[in-house]
Amino acid sequence: MSTIVTLLCETQIELARISESDFRDELRRRTIIMEEIKEEVRQDVLDTLSPSSSATEDLFNEIERRKVTHDHWTDRVYRLLAEGDCAGAMDIMHRELDLSPRPTSARSPTSSPAVKEPPMFKTKKAAFQAALSSVKDAVSSKNTIPHLANIAVERHAEGIRLRATNLDIEIAAPFQAEIGADFSGFTFPAKTVTSIVGAVDDGKDISFEAVMLGNKLEAVTIRSGRSRIKVPILPLADFPILDQGELPFAVSLGSSSFIRCLSAVDYACSTEETRHYLNGVFLDASEAGLMFVATDGHRMARRLLPSSDVDDPIESMPKVILPRETAPLLVKHLPKDETLSISLSEFRIRFAAGNIVIISKLVEGTYPDYRRLSPGSHKIRARISGAELKAAIARVLTVNTEKGNAVRFTFDKTSATLTSRPGDAGEAEDVVTAASDGEFVVGMNGAYLRESIDHLDTEEIELDFNDPASPILLRKPGETDTHTIIMPMRV
Repeated sequence: MSTIVTLLCETQIELARISESDFRDELRRRTIIMEEIKEEVRQDVLDTLSPSSSATEDLFNEIERRKVTHDHWTDRVYRLLAEGDCAGAMDIMHRELDLSPRPTSARSPTSSPAVKEPPMFKTKKAAFQAALSSVKDAVSSKNTIPHLANIAVERHAEGIRLRATNLDIEIAAPFQAEIGADFSGFTFPAKTVTSIVGAVDDGKDISFEAVMLGNKLEAVTIRSGRSRIKVPILPLADFPILDQGELPFAVSLGSSSFIRCLSAVDYACSTEETRHYLNGVFLDASEAGLMFVATDGHRMARRLLPSSDVDDPIESMPKVILPRETAPLLVKHLPKDETLSISLSEFRIRFAAGNIVIISKLVEGTYPDYRRLSPGSHKIRARISGAELKAAIARVLTVNTEKGNAVRFTFDKTSATLTSRPGDAGEAEDVVTAASDGEFVVGMNGAYLRESIDHLDTEEIELDFNDPASPILLRKPGETDTHTIIMPMRV
């Protein structure tokens, strides 16, 4: 190893005399010399180890520790030399070649020893992966802004957290870590680091080490066990923050109750951009509680969260439309059985439960009066097993190739007969037991009815009918405010 040290010290002394135009040739010549002495490095390692049964393992560890890396560090050396920072160039050469610090006598008075610094932070795989899983769904898959493909690592309160945004939604999650004194915030590529962390063995530690260019953080090295992977970063200062503004209204309630109501309706949100005000879940507060409503014009789902389940008075809460992209993220990432704090204005809404914080923009526009869509009375009511009806619909739809999944339902006092239109794939008929107070024939979208039954969370369902052209009301027996409306079809 002494040959390498001599070579580098000699290079530093000659830098004052060698011209910039000749430096590249000189460095290229010395790189060739480095290749020739790699075997000497290996032999030097062998000489330091005792010939024992574990020598092979020790040899691997020692060579791994001393190995010469080639990751374009010479380009950084060239740039520093062009800027006149010879000391910085030598520090990079010593660090990248994994050698001891340069002697003080050969170092610029203003430079620092190239000693191995502690990691910026060290954490467990499970802790980091949990936070990563919570925030990565806010990363934009298609964007023209490089930062939006990244996740920020930043100090928060007395700890550290991850944060991601697509400019419409922002998710932040803290994690346990040993934070170094020289920690500096940065952003890393979400897809790359997610893959790296997923490949780390369970139970292992993960550390993030700084890779500096002069005084600038240029990259990070992710270490776990013998693995070392360097990834590029972008500065935290340029990472966007979703401005939440003033949030004058706040309310607290159980997170499980909120998630249950939201997940019961969000499937019915519209995806048509022409009526953007239907592209979300309407939150309508009253003395009775908080009503969740979603509709795409063909069906409407509504669920009431009673005021008794809300910790604070809720009737003065602004009526807002939660975007359809935000709803499933709340269902997926908000922890259950926690106190959920909601703060909102007419334009932003903030959710905080456990350690998770989710901020979202709101849909602008006026939501239609959903109460007018619900039938006030019925002429015929049928009661039927939800599981049996779903299974019969699935069988009938196997030969239905038409758009709309139309199914004809014929009810009598003891049964319901399901039929599909004859087509190229054939025709189907199925019968299930039902209790009806009259006879009725109606056409419905079978797929919509199956999905609605899935979200009612009941074994037995009630269907209320008026005439073949009127909306059909689907609900759990005995419920009034919580139900689903499905528009009929011609069959």
